[in-house]
Amino acid sequence: MKQIKMMFVALGFVALVCAGASTASAQALDDTWFKVDMSFKGEAVDTDDSSISKLSIKTSGYLYIYDTGAAYETQIFSEVDEGVWNVTGGGTIPPEFITDDEIFMPIQSWVFITPDPTQLAASLSGKFKVKLNKDDSLKKATFSTQGATVLPLPFTPENDILFGKIKVKVKMIDVDDLPPEVPVI
Repeated sequence: MKQIKMMFVALGFVALVCAGASTASAQALDDTWFKVDMSFKGEAVDTDDSSISKLSIKTSGYLYIYDTGAAYETQIFSEVDEGVWNVTGGGTIPPEFITDDEIFMPIQSWVFITPDPTQLAASLSGKFKVKLNKDDSLKKATFSTQGATVLPLPFTPENDILFGKIKVKVKMIDVDDLPPEVPVI
């Protein structure tokens, strides 16, 4: 009987330790900023005359992740006008996609709008690999994706449509590295 009691105490301790580890990693990306570089190479279809032209676009923006208590929310910030940054995309990362050292991001739409105005929109999923310090604070987070799909949205005022490949690079940054015009939440 004593052995069974000790086994339940040990199992309870292990469950408590695991719950603490999950809580720390589940909140690891709260209030974290990333720089996002997106590039496109392919073709643009003119919807007025159906002509096709080769095109490449490079743009950058910022990804902000915060914990709502029930899930992570993501927001993409783009410079929509000279010195004006707005939220132009994002989504939710439900808690069931969060493990001790990885946070899986289901399909989201990341839209970048530039002042000229060009719109580059991608549908992507991926994962954040999280490394914590001994005090459970975030040490490092890296993002990987198997790829992104260009969303067939009009990308210019002339309503041209993009077809091609898109690449996404995401790097964690300090909030102090943001342009001063980006609204820090």
